[in-house]
Amino acid sequence: MAEGIDQSAGEQIGTGTASAESWGSAPQDDLDARASRIDTRTRIGEREALGIILRAAAYIRYFGWRYAAKFAMKLGAYIIGLGLLPWPTKMLTDHVVLGKPIEEATDYPPYWQPVIEMCQGWSPLEILVLLLGIGGGLVLLIGRYVTGYNDDVEAGLAQGHDYATQVENKIHGGHSTFGGLWGYVEFKVEARLTQALNHTLRAQLFSRIGALSMTQLEDQRIGDSIYRVLYDAPQINEVFYEITHTPFMSTFLYGQAMLTAIATYSYSDMPEMFWMTAALFPTWFGLSLLFTRIVRRRGQAARAAGALTTGTIEEGMDNVLAVQSLGSNAKERDRFDADSKESFRRHRAVSLMWM
Repeated sequence: MAEGIDQSAGEQIGTGTASAESWGSAPQDDLDARASRIDTRTRIGEREALGIILRAAAYIRYFGWRYAAKFAMKLGAYIIGLGLLPWPTKMLTDHVVLGKPIEEATDYPPYWQPVIEMCQGWSPLEILVLLLGIGGGLVLLIGRYVTGYNDDVEAGLAQGHDYATQVENKIHGGHSTFGGLWGYVEFKVEARLTQALNHTLRAQLFSRIGALSMTQLEDQRIGDSIYRVLYDAPQINEVFYEITHTPFMSTFLYGQAMLTAIATYSYSDMPEMFWMTAALFPTWFGLSLLFTRIVRRRGQAARAAGALTTGTIEEGMDNVLAVQSLGSNAKERDRFDADSKESFRRHRAVSLMWM
């Protein structure tokens, strides 16, 4: 839930109550109230969301070296893929296939100029041998990197479209843009970091729930607590990786793209290239801000519905003998059917939002 990450940093589950008039529509408030009798303040604003992000990112201090290694390898993969790999292909086309003298080489970025200077006076065959050596080394290091056919490294079990079956892949999975030796090492680093992060958060969250008073535990639905610990906690991956990695990497690569455009193309001949590149980042940032509130609202609704379904299952199993003795099997089955359908409906709303 939206409040789940907030709890993980050490706060009590209950953060107050809010009326339907204050926090949103009646159906959403009813769904939240049925899911948890304690955690009723689920509509958070931008400032509170930023606070939750910062508190979740504070977990980096527990895994400093592994986090730094993953960050460096992920950034290095983007730098090599976007900034380095195009230029051997350009050299092969211009100076081997077309046979242009290497002395007439133009439109290369500054960081590739040492290679151009080293090849001065070389024949096309010698340049080809050099490029073959570079290509062979890159194949061993990063595997194949072709648009749509790159050898990225990823592993996971078969999963459905519900949170329950996706959790195991989230808490044990890893990914690398590259293959080869680089991809293997990066995958291992991320997989172990993700496992350690999620197990730490789950342990802290469970201890906080266990530390509640008996009165609060009596009011709190067990299914909601189970959902928070098992299914909601792994959502910290989105904050831990994407919120901390993406801004820095996007800014760095954005600057690299602008400098490459300036260095390899004449600004006076193609000024629109520079300004189009310069407009990408603020345009993307502005469009993203438009969807922050609906993302939080629909995500919370999906998690509340999932917690409610989990609670219904737990209550039905716990009281199965009483239900059977009273002949209420059909009623209990209908209740679970309604909660399950609501959960999948909320999940589909989240999926459609990203399509």
